[in-house]
Amino acid sequence: MEQISFDDELVQVSSPLDQARDALHAEFEPRLVELGDMRQEIGIRKNSNYLSIQANSSIAARIYILKKGIRLEVKDKHVKSFPGLVFESKNGMSKVSLSSLSELLALADQLCTIAVDELVSHTGEGFGCCSLYEKCSDALRCIQPMQFFSLACAYRKNLESGRVFYGKNKNI
Repeated sequence: MEQISFDDELVQVSSPLDQARDALHAEFEPRLVELGDMRQEIGIRKNSNYLSIQANSSIAARIYILKKGIRLEVKDKHVKSFPGLVFESKNGMSKVSLSSLSELLALADQLCTIAVDELVSHTGEGFGCCSLYEKCSDALRCIQPMQFFSLACAYRKNLESGRVFYGKNKNI
């Protein structure tokens, strides 16, 4: 954080990277609460000239704050998580330009989704089930509206295999 002094008064001025990190953190926190202990594996890190969204040691996304806007970079396999955005691909990474921080914050769900996907694919970890397990059992499918929770849910995989442990459709 930069410090500027005006006539013996100390004024704190946040850099654009700090502002973006703080805003993203505020968007991520409520979305990741249900992940429990896994939540500790996902973070937003400030590097010298960009932010990285990391899942364990794997980078899910990079965010560059530029004078003309924001550049978001993700692995090619995650482009499908951002319908409507046109990415340019090079060397396994895809990038897109965004005009503002608010446009980036509107992508918080997708960014959480790819972070959880990275975590699950690299660690093989997930969680047993969320608080909707009985409703999912009754529907015979995962009804979790937040895709990033659904990706990490082990019970979803059981439902997809026809194994129902709870509710009116219990068969195990």
